[in-house]
Amino acid sequence: MVEAGNTRVRLKRAKELIDEQKWDKAQDILQRICEEDGGNAPALLLSGKCALELQQRDKSLQQFRRALATQSELLAAWQGLLAWHKRFAPTVAGEVEDHQLLEGYRRCLEALEKDEQQAAMMKPKVMEYLQGYAPLLAATGKMEEALTTWGRLAELATGYGNKETRLHAYRAIIRAIVPLPNKHQTDFLTALPPDRLQLLLTTFDALLSEYDVATLEDGYAQEHLSVMLRLQRLVDAETLAHKYREQYKEMVPFAVAVLYMLQLERDLRGQPVKEPEMNALQETVASWDAQHPLVRIKKALTAYRQHGFAKCCELLEKALLSAKGWSSLPTAYHVPLLQHIDLLCRKYLAIAWICVGGERLADAVTMMADYASRMPQPDWEVYFYSGFAQFILGRTAAAEATQRDGSQAFAGQTDRSEQMLVDSLKGIFCFDRGDFQAAADLLESALLVREDNYLFHYYLFRCLWDAGQRDPRRCLKHLKRALQLYPDFAVAHMYLGLWTWLQDRDIEAARSHLVKSHALLPNDPVIVRTLTDYLTVAYKDVEAVQILQQALSSRVFSYEAARWMRLRLALLCYRNKLWMECISYLRQSIVDFPQERLVQELLGDALAFRGNYGSAEGTFAKVVEKFGSAPELTAYSSYRRATIKQTMKMDEEAELELVLLREQSPWFRYMCLQNLALLSIGKAQLAFEEYRPREALQAIQTALDLLTEIVLSGNVSVMVWTILGDACLLARHCRPGSAVPCVLLIDQFLWDGSPSGQRVELNARQAIYLATLFYSAAIGLKRASARLWERLTMAYLALAERLALSAEKDAAHQWWNKSLLAAKEMLQRNPLDPSLWTTLGMVLTSSVGKSGDSSLMADAARSLTKSLQLYNRARINPTCTAASWTCLGYLLLNAKRYIPAHKMLKLAQNADPGQAAAWLGQAWCAERTGHTLEAMDLCRHACALGRPHEAMHRYAEWVVWVLLKSQLDQNLLWEVIGRLDAVPTALDYLGQYKHIMGESSKSCMLTCILAEWAGLLRTGLDQAQNALQLCAETGVAFGKHQQKLVDESRLNLARFLSEINRHSEALDMLSSVESEPSRCSILLLLLVHFRLGNYEDADGLIEVLTEMDAGDAQFSGCVQMLRCVVKLYWLMQSGGVDAGSMPEMNEATPFAMRQRDCYRSLIGEKAQSTVEGLALLLAVPSGISVASRMLHMRPERPDVRLYVAEALQSFDMELAQHFAFTAIMLNEWMCGDHGAAVQPRHLATGANRIPYHSQLQPNILHFLLKDGQGTGQLQQQAVRLFPWLIG
Repeated sequence: MVEAGNTRVRLKRAKELIDEQKWDKAQDILQRICEEDGGNAPALLLSGKCALELQQRDKSLQQFRRALATQSELLAAWQGLLAWHKRFAPTVAGEVEDHQLLEGYRRCLEALEKDEQQAAMMKPKVMEYLQGYAPLLAATGKMEEALTTWGRLAELATGYGNKETRLHAYRAIIRAIVPLPNKHQTDFLTALPPDRLQLLLTTFDALLSEYDVATLEDGYAQEHLSVMLRLQRLVDAETLAHKYREQYKEMVPFAVAVLYMLQLERDLRGQPVKEPEMNALQETVASWDAQHPLVRIKKALTAYRQHGFAKCCELLEKALLSAKGWSSLPTAYHVPLLQHIDLLCRKYLAIAWICVGGERLADAVTMMADYASRMPQPDWEVYFYSGFAQFILGRTAAAEATQRDGSQAFAGQTDRSEQMLVDSLKGIFCFDRGDFQAAADLLESALLVREDNYLFHYYLFRCLWDAGQRDPRRCLKHLKRALQLYPDFAVAHMYLGLWTWLQDRDIEAARSHLVKSHALLPNDPVIVRTLTDYLTVAYKDVEAVQILQQALSSRVFSYEAARWMRLRLALLCYRNKLWMECISYLRQSIVDFPQERLVQELLGDALAFRGNYGSAEGTFAKVVEKFGSAPELTAYSSYRRATIKQTMKMDEEAELELVLLREQSPWFRYMCLQNLALLSIGKAQLAFEEYRPREALQAIQTALDLLTEIVLSGNVSVMVWTILGDACLLARHCRPGSAVPCVLLIDQFLWDGSPSGQRVELNARQAIYLATLFYSAAIGLKRASARLWERLTMAYLALAERLALSAEKDAAHQWWNKSLLAAKEMLQRNPLDPSLWTTLGMVLTSSVGKSGDSSLMADAARSLTKSLQLYNRARINPTCTAASWTCLGYLLLNAKRYIPAHKMLKLAQNADPGQAAAWLGQAWCAERTGHTLEAMDLCRHACALGRPHEAMHRYAEWVVWVLLKSQLDQNLLWEVIGRLDAVPTALDYLGQYKHIMGESSKSCMLTCILAEWAGLLRTGLDQAQNALQLCAETGVAFGKHQQKLVDESRLNLARFLSEINRHSEALDMLSSVESEPSRCSILLLLLVHFRLGNYEDADGLIEVLTEMDAGDAQFSGCVQMLRCVVKLYWLMQSGGVDAGSMPEMNEATPFAMRQRDCYRSLIGEKAQSTVEGLALLLAVPSGISVASRMLHMRPERPDVRLYVAEALQSFDMELAQHFAFTAIMLNEWMCGDHGAAVQPRHLATGANRIPYHSQLQPNILHFLLKDGQGTGQLQQQAVRLFPWLIG
C-alpha cells in the first residue's frame, strides 16, 4: 500500500515536471517507475511523451507500444503513437504498420465525435486527424473511405482560415480519383464510375471556385477543361472555357485554346462560326506562338476555301506532320477534340494534295481511305476526290469502284445533290473514253449543285476543247472560271496558254501562262512537254534545254517521261549545234528506243556535224545492216553514208553509192543528182588546180547535165540554183586563147526558158553570165541569205575581170558596179560576218587594180580592217584572217607602199603559212625593194605551196636575170645555180606555166636560155623555133617592136642550129634577119661561115668587126686572134701555107691560151638591153659559154674543169686536153688533206658523155685506174666505158 501510494506521488511529480516542460527530470522519475512496474500504463505513456519531446525516437515508440500492450483502450497512448508518427514518419517510414495508424486515427476520431460539443471544441484536432487518416485510407486501398474522409475534411474546413486545408482536401480528392499517371488518359476517365466522375467534376467546381485571379492555379483549370473535353462534353467544356476566360481573363490560356479548337472544329465541319470571335481567338493564340499548329490550321482552311491548295498543303503538313505540329503541343491538348480536328485536317490535306497534283497523289488516296473508315457519315468529297486521284494515277477500275460505292452510299437520300456530285466522276470517265457529250451532261448537272468546284469547270472545258467546240463564250468561259476559282491551277494555266497561243496568237500572254503552269507544277510531264513545245516553236531553245535538264536531274519522272525528255533534249541540242550534248542524249535515247531507226539516224547526223565522220559512217552502216530488208527505210542512211564518204574525200565510193541509190530510191533521186553534181564540181576544181582544163570542162559538163535533169523535173530549190551557179562560175578558170577552148552545152530551157529540148553552146564569158542568173534565181527564193549574195558578188566580179581582159572597159566597169551593189546587199543581210567584209575588200581591191580608180582604195582598206576587227572580236581561228591580211598587203603593194605591204603580208603568213598568195606578195615586195635573191626564194616557196602561174613565170625570169645580168659575187652565184638547182626548177615551173597559160614568145625565150644552161640543146632548139613562130604570129600585139623581136628570135634559132652542126640552116636563118647587124649577129655569122669552111666570108666579117669596135683594145686583140685563126684554117684548107710559117703566129702567145682568152672576152661582153645581152651571150657556142661561165665561178673545182674540157673537145682539142689534165692534177692534190676531192665516179659519169673517139677518154681512164679505190667498181666501170682502150 505504501509502495502504491509512493508511485502515485511520483507520477504526480512527473506530471508537474512535464507541465513545467522539465522533460529530463520527469523522464528520470518515470524511468524508475517503469523499471519498478513494467505494466504501469500511465508511467509508460508519460515516459513515451517525454522521450518524444526529447527527440528520443526509438524509446518514445517503445514506450507507446508498451503502454498499448498493457492497456489497448488507452486513448492517450494512441494519440501519442499518432503524434510520434506525425513527427518521425518522413524519416522512419514503415516502422509503424498502417493498420496500427489506421486504428489509432479511428479510435481518436471516434472518441472526439462521441460528444458533439466536444467535437466542435476539438475541430482543429479532428481536422488534423482527418488529414492524416485519409491518405492512409487511400494508401491501403480504401478509396471510398478516403474520399469520404477528404469530404468530411472539406466540410469541416470552413472559413477563410481553413482555406488551405479545404483546398488540400479538394486536391486530394481529385488526385485520388485521377492519379497523375492517368491525368491525360481519356480511356481512364471514361471508365470511371458515374458517382466518382460526378464527385470529380463537383470537386473541380468547388476547388476552382475558391480561387480568384490573384491566387489561381492554372493547372487545375486546364485539367478541368481537359477532363470535360476527354469526356466529350463539348458544350459544358465551351461553357466552362467561357467562364474561366471571363473570370480569370488570360490566366487560363488553355481556355482560349479550347474555345479556338471548338470553333475550328465547327469550321472544319462546315458549320457556321462567329468570325469576329474566331478572329479574336486566333489573334490570342497567335500572340503565344505565331507558328502554333491551330493557327496554321485556320490559315490552311482559309487558303483551302480560297483554292490556295499549295499553301494549304504547306500549312497542314507543318501542322500535322512536322516536329512543330501536334507533337509540340502540351499533353493537355491531346484530347478527342484535337484528334477529330486532326482527322478533318487530313481530309483537307488529302484534297489539297489531289488538287495540287504531283507525287503525293497515292498518299492522298491512302489518307482518304483512312478518313472514310473513321467517319460514321458518308462524305461526297471523300468519294469524289478519292476516285479522281485514282483516275489520275491510272487506277481506272479502282476509281470506278469508288464512284459506285459513293453513289450507293447516297442512293437512299431524298436530296440527290450529293449523289450527283459523286456521279460527276462518271463524266470524267466518259471524257477519258472520248464520250464528250455524256461527260458534258454529267458535269453540267454537277455544276448546278456546286458551281464553285473548279474541276467541274475544267473538265467541261476539256470536253468542249477536245470535241472541237471551241466557242469562247462557252468553252473559254469555263476555263477562266476554273482559274478564277483556283488561281494556282497549273493545268488550267497550261490550257489557257495553249488557247492564247493557238487561238488568239498572243505569244507573250501564252508564254506567261505556260511559264506559270510550270512554276506551279514543275514535275508534271504534260506541262513540261507543253512548255518545251512552245519554247521550241518560239526558238527559245536555251530555256527549253534548261527546263528539261532540271526535270531530268530531279529524278521524279517516270521512265517513259524521262525517255521523251532525253530525246527532246537531243533534238534541241541538234538544232542548236551543241553536238557533244546531243550525241550524249542520243546515245541514251538509243538505249531507250533500240528499235527506233530515226534516233540512230539522228545520232549519225550529229556525229557527222561534230566531225566524227568515221563514227557517223559506222552508225549509218549499222542502220543499213539492221533495216536492210526494207530499202525504203534505209534510203536516208544510205544517202547520208554516201555524203559522209564524200566529205571524207572518198569520192569514188561515194559516187558508186549515190549512183546506186539514185536508181533504187525515187525519194532521194534528185538529192543524189545534186551530190553527184557536187562531186563533178569538185573534180573540175581539182582538175583546174592541176592544170587539166579538158578534164575540168568535162566534169563541169557532167554537173550541168545532172542539174538540168533536176530543173526539168520541176524540183528546183535554192540549192539546185546555187550548184548550177557554182558549176558555171568555174568557167572563169578557163584562159582566153587557150589550146583547150571553153565550150559548155546547156539545155535551151536554162538559157532562155524555151522548152525546145535543144542544147546551147556556151563559151566561158557566157557561162559566167549564166552563173549570175542562176545565183539571182536562188536569191529570189531566199533573199535573206548573205552567202548567196556573196556568190553573186564574186560572179559579177569574175565577169568584169573577163571583160577587162578583152579590153571592154565600159562593160567591165558596169559589172564591177553591179558587184559592189551585190556586196552591199550581202552586208545588209549579215553585217557582223567578217568573211563578207573580206569579200567586199577583195572586190574593191580588184576594182582598184583593174580600173585604176584610186578613190576605192580607202574603201577597200576600211572593209578589210572591219573584217579583221570582227574576226578579233569573235575570236575565230586566226587562219581565217589570212585572206584579209593578204588583200591589204596587195592593196598597199599596188600603191607602192612596200614596207606597210610587207608588214601586212607578214601577218598573213603568220596567220596561214600555207597560203601561196602571201608568199608571192612578199616576193614582189622583196623585188621592188631590191632584194633579188630573197624575192627569188620567196617566189619559189610560193610555187611549192600553191603553184600560182604568176609565181612560176616570175621565178623563171629571176633565174635568167641572175644568170645573165646580176652583179652577184661569183661564189654566191654558184650557190644559187648549183646548190639550189635553180635552172631545172625554173624549167619545170615554166613547163607548168605554159601548160596553164599556153606558150608565149617570152616564155619560149626563157625556156631556150634555161635549156641551154642545162645542156638541153634539142629542147632549146624547139623552144627557139616556137618563139620565132609566136613572134611572127603576134605582130599586132607587139606593134613597132615586132621586127626587132622577130630578128632576135631568128638569131637565137640560128645559134642553136649552129650548135648542133646544122650550119647551112643557121646560115639561111641569119640571112633572113632584116635588122641592122650587131656585134652579136656578126660573130654568130662569122662562126657559121667558119664551120661551113667559108673562110673568105669569115675573113670579110672580121674586117667588119674591126671597123665596128676600133677603140676597144681588148676586143681588137681578140679580133686579131680570130683573124689569125681564120687565115690559118683558110691557108690550111688551100694547102699552100704551113701554120708555123705565119709571122702572126710566132708573135702570139700559145694558141690555146689565145683562144681561151678570146672566149672569155667574148662571154664577158655586156650589152645595154636584155635582148642584146642575150644575143651576145648566145653568139658563142652553148657548151663553151656555159663552161666558161662555170670556170669563171669555180676555177678550183676539178669537175668544173672536166666539164669545160668536155665542152671544148669538139671545138679545140688542145685546149680541152689542157683542162682535162689540170682537172686530174687538181683532184690528186685535193685527195690529200687539202680539201674535198671530186669523187671519181663523178668524173666517170662526165666521161660517159665524151665521144668514144675523143682523146680525153684515155686521160680520164688513167685517172680512174690510178685512183686507190679504182680496183673495184670504178675499174669495172672503166672497162665498161672504154673497152677499146683496155687491152
